[in-house]
Amino acid sequence: HTNLDSASGGVNDLLAEKLGLRSTAVLRTTKVDQCKLVVFVPEGHEEQILDVLFESGAGRGERYANVSFRTGGIGTFKPGVTAEPFLGRVGEVAHTAEYRIEAIVAKQDLSRVMNALNKVHPYEEVACDLYATKGGSTSEGLGRIGNVDKEISLEDFALSIKESLQLKALRIVGDPKQTIKRVAVCSGSGKGLLKDFLASDAQAYVSGDLGYHDGRSVEASGRALIDIGHFASEHLVVQGLVARLRGALSKKGFSVQVEGYTEEKDCFQYV
Repeated sequence: HTNLDSASGGVNDLLAEKLGLRSTAVLRTTKVDQCKLVVFVPEGHEEQILDVLFESGAGRGERYANVSFRTGGIGTFKPGVTAEPFLGRVGEVAHTAEYRIEAIVAKQDLSRVMNALNKVHPYEEVACDLYATKGGSTSEGLGRIGNVDKEISLEDFALSIKESLQLKALRIVGDPKQTIKRVAVCSGSGKGLLKDFLASDAQAYVSGDLGYHDGRSVEASGRALIDIGHFASEHLVVQGLVARLRGALSKKGFSVQVEGYTEEKDCFQYV
């Protein structure tokens, strides 16, 4: 489920939100090849098209979603004898008020976006362009880094995590009295992102499956580590997915009950 860990709004974002982090960014970014989609839409249909574009994955930036730009203008076309035009008449030049809508699309999402667009666009032939862009999006990747609302001691921060995640126990490395303001998190096993944490400006790292030598490395750097366990750092995604599914179904007008499975437990027990 690495894709769900990396995705905007996925496991790491939910974990960061649960811990009260603000102004979060990706800890280890993934470069995503992207292109710009430009589509021309008759006036009055722009909101419907934008909704479909955003739902299918277009318009995602580094820290923002639903990013687009639109300008108004006049489109012209002359339907041929075999056409069944949405606007205008066969054999006559039509002048129609249109919007030019622009949005960035990750190339991996392009097929899904275009299929969704073709299903709802009112024109018989969708007028659109695709442009290559330089660079790539860094809106997705593993881990997150952000700030707590106000400075807090490592001990108090750890206790607040224990309470919010309803943990029986957790492990910490570092001076319990040291001040924490900036925090890095990684859902699941955090070993792979330990170097990213140490290269960042975060004072504390929250994750799971961290070992003895990981703790020593953090200790030597004068920073802090909070090991909440693999299960606890990921299981919160269940309720996150429930909320997303409920919202999506409700928006479509479906009356479907969605409940999270509650019987899954951590395989480790404390005695």
